[in-house]
Amino acid sequence: MNQWNSSALPDKQLFFTARMPLPPTISKHSSVKHSRQVARLNARLARYYVEAAPALAQAPVHDFGLVVSLQENRFRVPLVANLKLYFPSTWGKEMVGLVNPVITATLHFLNLSRNPIVEMNIQRYVDINDPHAEIALYCTSSWW
Repeated sequence: MNQWNSSALPDKQLFFTARMPLPPTISKHSSVKHSRQVARLNARLARYYVEAAPALAQAPVHDFGLVVSLQENRFRVPLVANLKLYFPSTWGKEMVGLVNPVITATLHFLNLSRNPIVEMNIQRYVDINDPHAEIALYCTSSWW
């Protein structure tokens, strides 16, 4: 049984899971005011999207037909995302700022960027040897 399939989520259809590197930390407290800061931030995010692409390409698609249906549907179909963030230690990294790059990379890869995430569950773990992010995407039963 897949670790993402849970009896706690009976009304949701799992269609994609992926494991990818953690995005660069973007502190919510730092104010980005100068064009150089904005350029550095954009460059770090662009590098992250390039680094995440191979991991996304190797990820299992649990329901390819559903992905195609979501891509072809002219309506914005709501999605649910479960994220597990694995940090190298319990100190230092904030989860704020890490969620959006993981979601953005995944939705762009699947060509589902126009579909809204209406529910998000985020869990934080420690993995000293292999910090990474895991994402699972579900379609709500109200659509399928």
